[in-house]
This record gives sequence, structure tokens and C-alpha cells, in this order.
Amino acid sequence: LIEEFNRILRGKLIKKWVTVGRPEWDEDELNHEINSRERTVDTLLGKQLLPAYPIIVLSILQAIEVSRNVNTAAGSYGELYEALITERLLSVSAKATDLGTRYTLIARIAYYIYKRDASTFTRDDINFVCDRYLSEYQIRIDPSRLIDDLVRADIFEVSGSGYEFKYPYYYHFFVARYFRDNLADPSLSANLASQLTDMADRIYYEPYVNI
Repeated sequence: LIEEFNRILRGKLIKKWVTVGRPEWDEDELNHEINSRERTVDTLLGKQLLPAYPIIVLSILQAIEVSRNVNTAAGSYGELYEALITERLLSVSAKATDLGTRYTLIARIAYYIYKRDASTFTRDDINFVCDRYLSEYQIRIDPSRLIDDLVRADIFEVSGSGYEFKYPYYYHFFVARYFRDNLADPSLSANLASQLTDMADRIYYEPYVNI
């Protein structure tokens, strides 16, 4: 059984990551680099938004490497979360062009349960979202295949007779993505802007903070 890493073990893993292939470091520069990585990892793990398993920590470190231009000092962690999610979706996607469709559908599912103030959803809920997508874009998505793929990718997991997002950060990320992708839609913008204002007025509610 693999257990989560505490901060000491995460620090040791991060130090090994930083120094691999770079044996000669100025001590101050090395400490700065390690501390920077630790702060980013701690923020991305959040308050149990992600489990601190070694593979998760390594995935975050890899995402940091491929997203070096992200200004994490300004709180721009969305791109790092997206890198982690993209890696999971690519593992079950036959072709790269599937990625955009799946991002859109998962964001719609997340927003659907957000509006219902629910934590779980059923196959019927996903059928409903896929039917709406078909009516808007004339693209038919097989709900059963979508569910199976997202369970295999560890985006969804079985919960009782339904499903839920495996980690809270998946849910928060995709709700936020739905708002981002649809705020410019004239038919949705006023309602979404009102919802965002309501969330901002209740920033003490943790899901709203994370979104």
C-alpha cells in the first residue's frame, strides 16, 4: 500500500528531482529552487484537493518543468492543473483532437452538478449533457464510452450507484473552465456573471474560493 508523502518526504523527493543531472549547484540557488518547488507543490495539493502520493508529486514537478513560463507567484496555477489533467485525458484518447471535446463535455458535467449543488451524478445525467451537446454541435458522443474512459483516466470514480470526480480539484477546475469558456456567449453571459458575483460575495465558502 502506497501512503501519502508528508512534507519532509516531499522535500526529499523535490531535492532529488531538482538535482538530477545537475550535480553542481550554488547552495543558495539550490535552496531557492527547492523552496520554490515546495511552495508550488503545497499550493497545488491544497487542502486535500489532491492526495500527496509520490506519483502525484512527480506529476506536478513534471508539469512545472513543461510550464516554466507560468507566473505562479501571481497565483496562476490553472495551467499547471491543466497540464496534469491533459496527461490523464491523453492516456485514454485515441487522437489528440478528442481532447477539446472531452474538456468541453467534462466542464458541462461539472457545471451541471454545480448548479444542482450535488457531489455525485448518474449515467442519466451524463446522457442529458451528451444529448444537449448533440443538439448544439451535431456531434454524437457515446456516453457509456465517455464514462468508461474517464473512469480509466481517474477523472471520475464510481460512487454508490453513480459517479463523482475522483479529486476535488478536477471538479473545481472544470466548473471554472465552464465559466471561462461561456462568459462571452450572449445567451449565457448575464446569468454567469451574476453567479460569479454571488460567488465573490461568499468567498468564505471553500468550493467558491477554489473555483
